Amino acid sequence: MVENSVRTKRDIIAQLSRDFHVDTSQARRMVQTVLNGIVSATLDHGRIEIRRFGTFKVLHRAARVARNPRTNEELRLPPRYVITFEPSDQLSAKVLKRYGVEELVGAGAGQKGQYDFSVEEVQPAQYSQTT
Repeated sequence: MVENSVRTKRDIIAQLSRDFHVDTSQARRMVQTVLNGIVSATLDHGRIEIRRFGTFKVLHRAARVARNPRTNEELRLPPRYVITFEPSDQLSAKVLKRYGVEELVGAGAGQKGQYDFSVEEVQPAQYSQTT
């Protein structure tokens, strides 16, 4: 079952700072640089693929008529652009495996071949704070 706790950007910055022995301001700049890069690439190209993680895409949604479920009133929704995220097969398999749906992993769910589901990890000791 998924925990009800939320991991924030602040938490990621704190962990990055601890793991890589950099000050918080440097870790904040690193995280923001990565996020800005994802946003820029998605906006500039309409799609960014991060191998073994997933794909962010800008999609066009056509105008449509929706219905208010309480009042049954018709609502006209204008056309719009939305950003979507599609997880990679590896990430999807990890989620299924972790949250108890192991019978789907390897039974056709995201199966394009045999994968090593470990995410490449950079060891914190490889980096040191530079001043």
